[in-house]
Amino acid sequence: MDAFSTSHSRLSRGCQTCQQGKWLCIFLTYLCDAKCAFCPAPFKQLDTTVSAFGNDLPTLSKYLEEASFEGISFSGGEVLLAYDRLVTWLTYLKQRFPHCYFWAYTNGIAIEESHMAMLAREGLNELRFNIAATNYHSASILNKIKTAARIFEHVAVEIPSIPDDYPTLEPVLHVLDEIKVEYLNLHEYIVVDEDSRAGARTGTFTMNKESVVRYDVDSLANTQRIVSYCGEQKLRVVVNNCTLRQKENQMRQRRLVMGRMLKQQYDKVTEDGILETFLIYPKRLTNVEVLNLLSRNNIGCDYFAHPDSLDSGLVARHPGTIAKLQFVPPMSIHEKRKLHRVQLVN
Repeated sequence: MDAFSTSHSRLSRGCQTCQQGKWLCIFLTYLCDAKCAFCPAPFKQLDTTVSAFGNDLPTLSKYLEEASFEGISFSGGEVLLAYDRLVTWLTYLKQRFPHCYFWAYTNGIAIEESHMAMLAREGLNELRFNIAATNYHSASILNKIKTAARIFEHVAVEIPSIPDDYPTLEPVLHVLDEIKVEYLNLHEYIVVDEDSRAGARTGTFTMNKESVVRYDVDSLANTQRIVSYCGEQKLRVVVNNCTLRQKENQMRQRRLVMGRMLKQQYDKVTEDGILETFLIYPKRLTNVEVLNLLSRNNIGCDYFAHPDSLDSGLVARHPGTIAKLQFVPPMSIHEKRKLHRVQLVN
């Protein structure tokens, strides 16, 4: 844990389930009424619903039961642009998974008090506002957050930690404290190609063993500055320093959950959430030939062996190829496992 990170037990229950890899984020729509330069959404202005467990409620519920998840969030895009869908999905899932913690993300532009009241009645536990989408100090948005704090069990502000924006954010921290915002979630600032701040000092970080992202190298120092200021001013908001390392730990936990749920009978799930198996093939193959063989996607399961079932003497006497294979588990039922490493052992 970073020196200025908040202890796990003080975080929102939603953040706790996220770090445990036991939550499902449902992207209800990619329509949005804001134009954030930092937006990482893979689709822009597309009204479609996406989740790791599909886009229809019966299928999604089936996998939720198998995964024993403890949290469900609704994101976008802007979920209020699919308000009727949000209410329908929240009601359906709350009835079937009452033990789960439910939260939603919004920029606040389209939400009204009547929306909040309905969502709270249907079981939404927490509402999170992205005030960076409206330049932090919009009086209209801050008034809506104040109303939300009165209606919901928990209210949070969740934003990327953007160093250039600190002077604008600092005075708003006092307002958040006054209107009883409970949590301030600060994400280490990932820089997307379209971001106007793309010239900032950036580094790279590998997420989930394969995805390389760019980030602002000054973002963590900015978060530390915010944490220090809140402490000096005795502000009551709980600050969550959501670093890329924490996100990778969350991905590890997610790999463990998804790996155990989607593994084949010949797979072993490692402590790092990787699917491990052995290829036992009758012909001698090079590393490149093994890769070519696997890329055909038509190799029978008879050629694979669970690591715990492998006869140690087989390596010495087998005339063909034995290769240790490691895969990143699918993060969605629509994905395939991704080959991570091949190691010839004979």
